[in-house]
Amino acid sequence: MRISILSILLFSLLFSNSNAQSCLPNGITLGSQANVNAFVANFSNCEEIEGFLDIQGATVTDISGLSNLRKVHGNLFIRDCPQLLSLDGLQNLDSVGRGFSLLNCINLNSIDSLYNLKHIHEDFYLQNCKALTDLSGLESLTFVGNELFIGDNDLLENIQALAGLQTVQTNIWIEDNPVLQTLQGLENLSTFGGFFRLLYNQGLQSLCDWSNLSAIQEFVTVIGNNSLINFQGFESITSIGGGIRIENNASLQNLNGLNNLSSIDGDLSIRESNALTDLSALSNLTAINGRLNFEINELLFTLSGLDQIDHTTISELTIVSSPNLSMCAVASICNYLSAQSGPAFIWENGIGCDAIQQVQELCVFLGEQQMEKNQFELYPNPNHGTFHFRMDKPFNSHQTLEIHDLSGRILYSKIIPSGMQHIDIETLGLANGMYLLRISGNESANKTFIIQH
Repeated sequence: MRISILSILLFSLLFSNSNAQSCLPNGITLGSQANVNAFVANFSNCEEIEGFLDIQGATVTDISGLSNLRKVHGNLFIRDCPQLLSLDGLQNLDSVGRGFSLLNCINLNSIDSLYNLKHIHEDFYLQNCKALTDLSGLESLTFVGNELFIGDNDLLENIQALAGLQTVQTNIWIEDNPVLQTLQGLENLSTFGGFFRLLYNQGLQSLCDWSNLSAIQEFVTVIGNNSLINFQGFESITSIGGGIRIENNASLQNLNGLNNLSSIDGDLSIRESNALTDLSALSNLTAINGRLNFEINELLFTLSGLDQIDHTTISELTIVSSPNLSMCAVASICNYLSAQSGPAFIWENGIGCDAIQQVQELCVFLGEQQMEKNQFELYPNPNHGTFHFRMDKPFNSHQTLEIHDLSGRILYSKIIPSGMQHIDIETLGLANGMYLLRISGNESANKTFIIQH
């Protein structure tokens, strides 16, 4: 229920001599500077508003008269105040009983006066405050009882003032802050109970160290952060309670930072990440409980890193439109296709991963008898066409070494004499791509390698 300026005046006639420290159990809307001034004049002793407080309007320029206010038991809204430049007047506010929304105050350039604010018991929304460059003033904030949303703040460069924040009970949503460079400020979170959504922060280069967290309880969505290069800072995360969607992050080179992730409970989807070359950081991932989806990743050349995923946790497989992707024959995918566990869509990738049949054939080839583990080393890999082959022990008989393309053609062949242990190989003229090295004789092995000039 909104209370008009007339109601304020009537209420003040009855209680103007009262020394009560709380007021307005039904809340109040201050829709103009005149309303703010009337509230200050008539409720000068009010330290706690029992209901909501909604400050709004194009004429609001000054809320310094609210300096006695310590608590709002309901929601606190400060919105659509284009002439409001600061929050001077809220320096004694220490808690909000429900949500705090700071919206569409396009010329607000300081929230320094919030330095005593410690608890927001429901959502905290900070949106479309286009002149705000940092969150100085929020250093005392430790608790957000529901969702934290920071979005559409054109000049926001950092959120480091949130370094005291320990708890966000549900979601963290950070979207459309074009010059925000890092998530430093969220590193002291120890409780985080919802999803993590990071969308269209064009200048974001790095995340933050979440060493106090081992799990994200719901899904992770990372889309359109064109300066982000990896996930460093997430090394302590071992499980995600929903899926992961990584899409259209133009500079994302690898998934480093997710090295200790062992399980997710939903889809793993990576799309339009055209600087991403490999997935090796996911080598500890063992279960996904959803769809495995890779689409339109221009430089991705191998799915190595997905080897340990239990194929029975994959409900659907999609690998499409990644022209350099030739190595899809990793254990999880080979087992999924062999068991015909569910739908599979594979096309318009590099040779070796351009169709389901190609992947299955490569799975069979790589599944042939191998030498004992760790006996056989090929390095560097990737290489420029010159590489080294080394055994732990010398061969005890002649062997044949062959290099095949992914269509099966033999491109290079060499006899390895008995007693050899280390061989230098130079393959001139081979184009960029994935190839197969095969050893045959009384010992056998197959290994893929990449040539990148």
